[in-house]
Amino acid sequence: MPVHGVGIQGHLAVQYSAPHDIADNMLRFDRLGLGTAITEADVRIPLPADSTEYEAQAEGYGVLLRGCLLTPGCDDFTVWGFTDTYSWVPDTFPGEGAANIFDENYAPKPACSTLRQTLTLAAGRR
Repeated sequence: MPVHGVGIQGHLAVQYSAPHDIADNMLRFDRLGLGTAITEADVRIPLPADSTEYEAQAEGYGVLLRGCLLTPGCDDFTVWGFTDTYSWVPDTFPGEGAANIFDENYAPKPACSTLRQTLTLAAGRR
């Protein structure tokens, strides 16, 4: 069966370093002629979350989006849920959560601003 693309799950956590080499890795697939996509982006936080962790979360989301934008063959960036109300994280990682770009009251977090700013900058370069 031929392979035409690779989907990269981006389930990150603020207590680990963000994958700053993601663009390099995605470009390796690009050079093979494969399409790429970030198919599941979220960044979980040990609870309760503080402002430093929210900034680290924003950086994690930004790293993933910039990796996609810097890869010509990356044609999709999907956040894995948008509000913490329905997140899968607390059931899978007890004591962790707040992984999405909107909180449980649908208020945007710094990660939402980071994604918006990154996309705005990228649109201005085209």
